Amino acid sequence: RRPPRSTQSRSSAASDVYKRQVVSTQSTWGISRKQFKFFYVQMFFLVTIETNITIPPSSLGPQLIQHIVRQLKEQFEGKCHPKYGYIIAFYKFHDHEEGVVVPGGDVIFTVRFKCLVFKPYKDEVLDGVVSEIDKIGIYTYVGVMSVFISNDHIPNEMIYKPEENIYVSREDPQYKITKDTKIRFRIINSQISNNKILAIAKIDEDYLGKFE
Repeated sequence: RRPPRSTQSRSSAASDVYKRQVVSTQSTWGISRKQFKFFYVQMFFLVTIETNITIPPSSLGPQLIQHIVRQLKEQFEGKCHPKYGYIIAFYKFHDHEEGVVVPGGDVIFTVRFKCLVFKPYKDEVLDGVVSEIDKIGIYTYVGVMSVFISNDHIPNEMIYKPEENIYVSREDPQYKITKDTKIRFRIINSQISNNKILAIAKIDEDYLGKFE
């Protein structure tokens, strides 16, 4: 499959971030170490972000960079950026421009830093766990990303059984998709809204759908 189209950096330095973040990310995203390695190659990026940081006078001095880094972590880690996606971890401070003093004595610095982000792309193939099922479709998730699979994108051979709240194959009654089923799907589209990543996907292709 084609790699995601992106101008974002896949620097080899990302391996250091991976080593530090694998345990916490496994916990947050509910995935195995093997799955994390797969996802890491596919959709985890190191990106450089430029932003303005306001520093109070009490934080100026020899510890300025430490104060900037702490504020960057508080402001960005665990949040969705409209352009870059979900920011998993601060990685590296780059530099800052000369500060501008504003009324009250605070100083505004334009700073640049690198961080590890998660951003899905169209046609990405991912694994998730079914969280909910209804006649409209299947709902699943990958970490902080919520995914909806419409019944229009579920194989035609599968029918919804409301009495059991499952999708089952007409050809093989043993092939069922229920809550907590692991499924493989392809991203159709995604967007960032209210600090969440929302996506629509499909499983009506070969090698997609339920897997063990």
